[in-house]
Amino acid sequence: MLHPRPPRQPPADRAGLFRHLGQYAPTEIAAVLALSVLVLVPATGLANDTPADSDTTGFFTTARHALPFLTVRQKQPDAALANRFPAERGPLQYGTCYVDHTAIPGLDDVAEAVTFHVPRTLEAVADVKHHTESAFWDTFAKSADDTVPSLYVHGYRMGFAKTCRRAARFQVNTELAGRFAVFSWPSEGAVITYARDEANVAWSVPALVTVLDRMGETFGSGRFNLVAHSLGSRAAVDALLQIGQQSRGSGPVVKELMLIAPDIDAGIFAQKVERLKTLAERITVYVSDRDAPLLVSRELHGYPRLGQSGSHLDGFDGIDIVDVSSSAPSTPSGHLYHLFNPVAYKHMKDRLGGS
Repeated sequence: MLHPRPPRQPPADRAGLFRHLGQYAPTEIAAVLALSVLVLVPATGLANDTPADSDTTGFFTTARHALPFLTVRQKQPDAALANRFPAERGPLQYGTCYVDHTAIPGLDDVAEAVTFHVPRTLEAVADVKHHTESAFWDTFAKSADDTVPSLYVHGYRMGFAKTCRRAARFQVNTELAGRFAVFSWPSEGAVITYARDEANVAWSVPALVTVLDRMGETFGSGRFNLVAHSLGSRAAVDALLQIGQQSRGSGPVVKELMLIAPDIDAGIFAQKVERLKTLAERITVYVSDRDAPLLVSRELHGYPRLGQSGSHLDGFDGIDIVDVSSSAPSTPSGHLYHLFNPVAYKHMKDRLGGS
C-alpha cells in the first residue's frame, strides 16, 4: 500500500542533508536516490525513538556520532574536511570525527525484504575536532567508564573521510559508542595504490605500538580489544609482536584480537601464531570464500590469504575461525560484512561486549 506523497515544499533541513555529498562516489548517491524513489512515506512515518543527539526538524532524521581517532596522516589544517588528513605520512595526532547518519525514509521495508545490502542512511563527516594527547586519553578513559574499549585499524583504500564514515558505522553496528576509537594510517584511498598502501601500513606499525602501549597504561594490560580489517590486520599483528619482543610485561596485551577479512599471507601468519596466542586472551579470525578483494590479493601475492576459507586454515589450534561464507555477502565485494551483514556484525558485537 502506497502512502501519501509528502508536501512539495522543501524541508527546512535540506541543506544539512546535501552539504557533504562531495564525500560520496556518484554510484553511492545514485543507489540511494534510486531506492528512495521506490517508496513514498510521510514525515509522520519517522521513528519516534531517536537519539538525544538527533535532528528531526524536517522530513529526514539525522543522528550524529562521535568517533575518537588517532592518525599518522599529515594534517592539512586549512583543507576541507574530506581532505583534512590526506595520504601523507605525519606525526601521531588525536581528535574526534563527528559523523552524521541521515535516515532515508521508506527504505526499511525494502532492506528487510532483500538479501543484499540496501543503504538506509547517508553518512557524512560533519566536523573534525583536534585534541592534545593528554586531552584525548583523559576523555577516552572517562567515556569508556571502566568498560573494555576497542581500538579499530582500518584496511586498504581508505581515505580519511571514508575511514571516519565506515568506522562510525562499525561502532554503531557493535554498539560500542564511548569505548571505541579508530587508528588511521595513511591509506591512499585508491585501487591502483595497493603497493603504496602496503608500504604505509608497515611504516605505521611503530606508531600503533605507541598507541597500544598507551591503551595498556590507560585501561590496563589485557583490558582492551584490538580489531583490524583487511590490510590493517598486518599492522595489528606486527605491532602486538613488537610489544611481545620488547617484553613489556607478562600476560596478554589485549583481551580480544579480532581480525576481519585479514589480508595476510596465511603461511606467514602460521609462523607467528604461537607467539600471538600469548599476547591475546582470545583471537578471532573472520573468513569467507566470497571475498573478491582477497581473491585478487591471493592472485597478486601467489599464496592464500588468512581471510579466505580453505584448507590452509587447518591446524590453527586455539584460534576461533568464524566462516561467514554461508550468510549473504550483502555487498558485491563480499569484503565488508562487518559493516553490512547483520549476521556477521552481531557476532562481532557479542565478542566485543557491545551493549
